[in-house]
Amino acid sequence: MKKPDQTEKKLTIFITIDTEDAYFNPPRLITGEGLPEQPGIGKIMDVMDHYRVKGNFFLDVYDVKYDSALLQKIARNIHLRGHEVELHTHPFGRLPFYSKPIYEYPLREQINILEYGKHFIAEQTGSCPIAHRGGSYAVDENTLYALSEIGIPIDSSVFYQHPNNHLEQIPTTNKTISYYNIIEIPVTYVKIISKTGERLKSKFDLDWLSYDELVKVIQLAKAHGLRKMTLFLHSFSFINKKTKPAGAAEDPSALFRDKSSGGTVYCEIYGTDYPDISSFEKLLHYMTSDPEIEVTTFKDWYAKHKNEPPGEDYVPVIDRLL
Repeated sequence: MKKPDQTEKKLTIFITIDTEDAYFNPPRLITGEGLPEQPGIGKIMDVMDHYRVKGNFFLDVYDVKYDSALLQKIARNIHLRGHEVELHTHPFGRLPFYSKPIYEYPLREQINILEYGKHFIAEQTGSCPIAHRGGSYAVDENTLYALSEIGIPIDSSVFYQHPNNHLEQIPTTNKTISYYNIIEIPVTYVKIISKTGERLKSKFDLDWLSYDELVKVIQLAKAHGLRKMTLFLHSFSFINKKTKPAGAAEDPSALFRDKSSGGTVYCEIYGTDYPDISSFEKLLHYMTSDPEIEVTTFKDWYAKHKNEPPGEDYVPVIDRLL
């Protein structure tokens, strides 16, 4: 009979945090600067540290609207707190070598783009990133080849039927697979049946699902053999904000407001999102209390379990009619 700490793990969960700010300088959507409790990545790490779990921070290192020294400081801070800094690739209009979606570049130029990000992170942390996620899920076959060429073995850009997934075919929805010489760990896709009966696309995301729905997804995954999932957050998941078209009326209650670099949309910040903080705390308590769940980083999983059986390609369904 196995002891409690030797219980077979039925489900591995990677907490991923897309770390980016397309609007503000300083990057309030990363740091939470100017808001109660500074609800940016520092607060996210505080909660994870309390439950003794580590996060995978996909850091957009290509945003040059603010001083690169600030990005360097953010990368170092994540690393020094014991969390992982992984590569996130959003193009930036003023960056000569990367100003459009990555899938619009040929293989050699994609290699250069990804090498830039890999070296940036390695220089700040002393450790090369092991995983990549395309900005807005942008990816094509050349991206996967390029990742393999530069030694990043894991991609987590595939999000079922997303228009920025420019892959001719991908033989998975949620199951981890080997594909184009890398390991693809998809963004965990979830189907929603709305209260009107409409079928909606969603994902295992703190901002998209309620606490009860997040727990239900975990229970369904365990019951149906989905062995790995990505819990999706952004650096601004604890921030109450809204993105609006450039011509939309401004909300006088906003504490901060700024336009995107392209000027077509703007973002308003209203305060700290305490309900999402509470949901995250409860969810981490739930996950870490279940001996059949392992919450880990891509780096630790790759070192110990990369050859484990992939499990089933299962899609959780949340029925809001019930």
